[in-house]
Amino acid sequence: MNETEIFHGIQYIALFMGWNPDDLRTYLTVKYTQTTSLGKLAFNESWDLLMPVVQKVDKFLDDNLQDTKYKNKGIYHLHSRFKQMSIALPIESVFADVVKFTKWYHNLENNHCPKCKCEFTEEAEYLNQICFGCKFDKEWKTTKD
Repeated sequence: MNETEIFHGIQYIALFMGWNPDDLRTYLTVKYTQTTSLGKLAFNESWDLLMPVVQKVDKFLDDNLQDTKYKNKGIYHLHSRFKQMSIALPIESVFADVVKFTKWYHNLENNHCPKCKCEFTEEAEYLNQICFGCKFDKEWKTTKD
């Protein structure tokens, strides 16, 4: 994974783990401009940070394997992939699988702008939790006032 993919993956994982999008943006802006380490969000560097995510993913997959909402959306493939994971895998491989899951999960669960309810079409819209149209309207109104 390149740096951009890792950075986006960290954001997906943080949202899955319950981070508020605004708090996440603030933390990333402050932390990333001050240092190259993402501290408590360095899921790609620390087993201590990544394993609670793996456990939450595993529990979600076990609990929702038969849910019709996810049945035809790839949950079986994700479930079998996580069940085949081994602690002997390098952290980069496990991180990549967790990112695949969190992208899948968020695309199903949170794929609409909370303001206008349109469907997100770009990854940047999802990560910012606002569509480009609403973001433009917000920025335009702010600069006009």
